[in-house]
Amino acid sequence: MATAPQQARLSSTDRRAQREWVLKIKETSNMLYRSAAQAQRNFDQYLTAMEYVGAMYKDYGELLSAAQNSFLNVQSEVEGVGDVKKICARLHIAIHRWEHSEELYAVRNHLHLQTQMLKARSDHSSRVLQECIERDELIKRHSEKSALLAKKLRKQSSEVDKLQKECNKLDGKIAKRSDVAQRDLDAMAVKSTATVLSLISQFFKVMHKNRCFHC
Repeated sequence: MATAPQQARLSSTDRRAQREWVLKIKETSNMLYRSAAQAQRNFDQYLTAMEYVGAMYKDYGELLSAAQNSFLNVQSEVEGVGDVKKICARLHIAIHRWEHSEELYAVRNHLHLQTQMLKARSDHSSRVLQECIERDELIKRHSEKSALLAKKLRKQSSEVDKLQKECNKLDGKIAKRSDVAQRDLDAMAVKSTATVLSLISQFFKVMHKNRCFHC
């Protein structure tokens, strides 16, 4: 009989625990991957928004500067307009530099790498879970086939025992019949010999009585 595969040595409880653990790993890693992907999208949106804010600061400074033009009827001596313009310009430059800085790209690349790694973990856990499912299905089929094989062997064993007993009975009958036949053959040979001798003797007596020849 074929032996069960290595995995079949685990109890059904252990296999179920394995499967549930892998399922939790899969769900958690998939959730992490989705969260990291969302964080990466949010970060990209954040960078775009910051770049937009920088541009708006620049435009705001330009608008304040333009307010000093005479045709807008804004007093040229409005206090702080020039400072605000300079501050807005510096903010725009600072945001632009920061948005394109190595540090920021390092963070973005790290988020991208993290997302890819988590996706790989999620895919791997999905494959492991599928392997567990296929393993359990194979073990189930193996158990069913083993049970069927054992049933067939028990049935065959019963039939073999029955046939063996019948053969033994026939052997006994054959031996008994052979003994009887041999005795009959032996008796027939003896009787045949006696009969032939008797007939020969009678023949000679008749021949002698009728003077067919002289002994």
